[in-house]
Amino acid sequence: MKLKSPYLLLNSCIALALLLSATLGSRDILSKGQILKQFYTHELSLSLASNGFQIFKTTIPCKSNITEEFPRPWIEEPPLYNLLAAGIKTIGLSDPAISSFLLFLINVFLIYLCLIDLKLFSKEKSLLITLLVSASPALMRYSTQHIPDPIAVTFLLLGYLLLKRSKPFFALSCFILATLGKVFYFIPSTALGAYFFLNNAKASFKKIPYTKIFTAGFLIGFPFLIWVYLMKTNGIESGYDTGNITNNRHFGDYFLLFDLHYWARIFNWIVIKGIGWISFLGLLLFIYKQTWKTQSAFNFLIAWGLSIIPYACLFRTGGSVHDYYYLPFIVPLSVIGFYQIFQIKNKWVLAFLIFIHVGIGINEPLALTPSEIQPAHLCEAEG
Repeated sequence: MKLKSPYLLLNSCIALALLLSATLGSRDILSKGQILKQFYTHELSLSLASNGFQIFKTTIPCKSNITEEFPRPWIEEPPLYNLLAAGIKTIGLSDPAISSFLLFLINVFLIYLCLIDLKLFSKEKSLLITLLVSASPALMRYSTQHIPDPIAVTFLLLGYLLLKRSKPFFALSCFILATLGKVFYFIPSTALGAYFFLNNAKASFKKIPYTKIFTAGFLIGFPFLIWVYLMKTNGIESGYDTGNITNNRHFGDYFLLFDLHYWARIFNWIVIKGIGWISFLGLLLFIYKQTWKTQSAFNFLIAWGLSIIPYACLFRTGGSVHDYYYLPFIVPLSVIGFYQIFQIKNKWVLAFLIFIHVGIGINEPLALTPSEIQPAHLCEAEG
């Protein structure tokens, strides 16, 4: 039987490797990787499933530092991911990795749609690059981690697709949901919205629509402020300290911006543990060859990718401690990098680079090992 496409066998092998890696790496996932974040997320999901989905009556099995109440009333982001996980638990699927793995598959499909929309490759090659982007170390590492960030990535990808189809209202709705899923997604969401309005103004020779840009930015972020207010009015302890908006556990000290160790940590999160060395090589070649001058299709991705600069400058402490803070930038940077990699004419070199990248990616879930801190002691760990 003759293969219909030269990519069919390669795509199938990579897809199978990714699925096996995520499946094997999902065993005992709550004790591996981001165990504290997973602890909160898992307990909040269980609480929602048991209390009839009452979002302001969730608890974690810890004693309150303020009232000594046990279990502690607790809430974090608007529980978009927790509601999904709780819904899955109510139908008898108790494995905490299922909800994240489901979102991982959805995000792979959305990345494929993004590549089809860019019209830079055939459908078969778009699928191959989709799998390579999905094999990025960060995306593979969090393919089954029980944290809320994947659902924010989902809405960010949907917003991008809707903007590309000139549906700003629906895109805005997705960006709001992305920001509600994870407040830090306000920056890439606003960057994409701003570029859309600027690009339309340029195409129609109109003045820069500052009012639309600022209104969109306000609308993207305002629902989260309402959420913080609702948490306060309901007397719920949370991870969001509004006492000092410029210097708290998420933002950190301004002097970090002048610390080389901080930027080395960010490089580590974005490159080594983020998009991977092969994709980073493609990015360097993309900049060197100034490919964006010949392909305007990249402009949206570039606007999205460049928003990582204000993001890193603003979320200093959080961004230097947690690598998953940089998940919203993995897709645009990886797509750009792999576009340039696929301009390499030597098939053997290209095959070698693909092999190295996929090998590093599938090792990420498998390399996670159980932590010495087990769930029973996580209340002590969070203090």
